[in-house]
Amino acid sequence: DSAPGDAADLRKGHENCRILLRGLPADSTEDDVRSVCEEFGVVSSCKVLVDPEHETSAESDAPGSALGYVTFSLWGEAADAVEKLDATSRGSSVLSVTFAKTPPEFVNAPTD
Repeated sequence: DSAPGDAADLRKGHENCRILLRGLPADSTEDDVRSVCEEFGVVSSCKVLVDPEHETSAESDAPGSALGYVTFSLWGEAADAVEKLDATSRGSSVLSVTFAKTPPEFVNAPTD
């Protein structure tokens, strides 16, 4: 098994065209994320979820955060997005952008 950042994360191929964006502002929409990512290439899918580790809680005034899974049509587009978006600011948040491991099942579930 490889740790994040290992060479295995950088293999080219369609199955490795998915990136994970952590630290998105909680009010981010799929259209917002798609718009940012389309600067790097063709986005074939986009899903934004509330990050369960960073939900807004009743005892905190701090906003929660969201995470996004974005799949590009080409590996090079995904690599460009990871390189250029990682550690950038969006609102009051700083993004952490990496190649995604296999996403949770609900990311691939059909939407109504």
